[in-house]
Amino acid sequence: MNGRTHKAGTGRNNPRRSPVCFTLIEMLVVVSIIGILAMLLFPGVSGALNRGKTAMCVDNIRNLTIAHIMFMSTHNGTMPSSSEYLGMTGGTMDNGNIAPQHSFLITEGYLGNDLRVFKCPLDRGNRVTTWCNPPYHNVSYMRNENLEWELHTVRRPSQQFMVAEEAEWGPFNDGYITSTSPYDCLTLRHRYETSVMSFLDGHVRDDIDSQEWNHGGPNWQTVHYYAPQE
Repeated sequence: MNGRTHKAGTGRNNPRRSPVCFTLIEMLVVVSIIGILAMLLFPGVSGALNRGKTAMCVDNIRNLTIAHIMFMSTHNGTMPSSSEYLGMTGGTMDNGNIAPQHSFLITEGYLGNDLRVFKCPLDRGNRVTTWCNPPYHNVSYMRNENLEWELHTVRRPSQQFMVAEEAEWGPFNDGYITSTSPYDCLTLRHRYETSVMSFLDGHVRDDIDSQEWNHGGPNWQTVHYYAPQE
């Protein structure tokens, strides 16, 4: 030993570390990259969410359709009226007695008690009517009322539509659709401006061309969906 003393932490092998800091420019670059990634990912996430909501809408219409078919099978093949479908308990339409919780499909056990089955998750319409009380006064789905159906009279059930989605801009939603009404239009809220529609045999389609329907006219609609020709 030459008498020199070595202090800890003063040699080359143990340098003191200075704190690591981001500069303002580096932080802005990171924030910009995160923003760009978010913009790239958001449409995909949003599209996936909307497709999930469309799938829920398909399930709603399928459940309503099956409930109608079950109703018909236990009522001598007769289709319930639109007032029975929406639940009119009597009196005039403005007496506040009409709401999906009073629907025959609910009260007679053909559906469960979840009233969300009457509402499409993508439906943002604000149709104000006296048919139903909030929050279910904006019923999303119309029933085909063009025929007084009996099961044995329908020759092509796979082509006869039963339940369809009503457009948000309609002045009212009475729960049924006829080929003679200019107000019964299909919604454009799904991808590629399509609508969900069910048929009397129970199958459901989510690719109905709403523009084709809305501009097709009563004769076209009757031939293609209401009462398919032989």
